[in-house]
Amino acid sequence: GGVRGLERWLDSHPTLDERVQRIYGRRMQPLPLTPVNDAPESAPRAAGMEPGAVSLASLVDPFARF
Repeated sequence: GGVRGLERWLDSHPTLDERVQRIYGRRMQPLPLTPVNDAPESAPRAAGMEPGAVSLASLVDPFARF
């Protein structure tokens, strides 16, 4: 049961190598690893209202208040 059952269920799925071979019609070499040296971007600020402000939806829809 349990985990073994899931493993057997996944046995019918082809491996990644087999799927790639089906797409390209031949075996493919792995893509080279390329390090990313870019600094992470800061999270975008949400455009719109200040936190805690009353929205137009909250004036019409009682469920939009929470």
